[in-house]
Amino acid sequence: MEPQYLGNMDLLPLRKVGFLASRKVNPSSVIPTINWANEVSRNHEIAIVSGFQSTLEHEVLEIALKGTCSIIYVLNRRLYRQIPLNLRPAFDSK
Repeated sequence: MEPQYLGNMDLLPLRKVGFLASRKVNPSSVIPTINWANEVSRNHEIAIVSGFQSTLEHEVLEIALKGTCSIIYVLNRRLYRQIPLNLRPAFDSK
């Protein structure tokens, strides 16, 4: 199966940082992760890659959307057919 892309293909050459978090995380890891997300979100040369499914991944996405970093959203099958309304502006922007 050939990968399919939706959005800004110019993001692919950027330096990418993958972010994955379990649905259950140790509470002591939340604050350092939020601090990391705030720092990375201010770097316009980096793209955060994630599926943004878990609660902590959602938190990182919200921070990244407010910053200048790029986001590469790996869509799961359910989201692939319809982009959530709150994310459409980000998908449509370059």
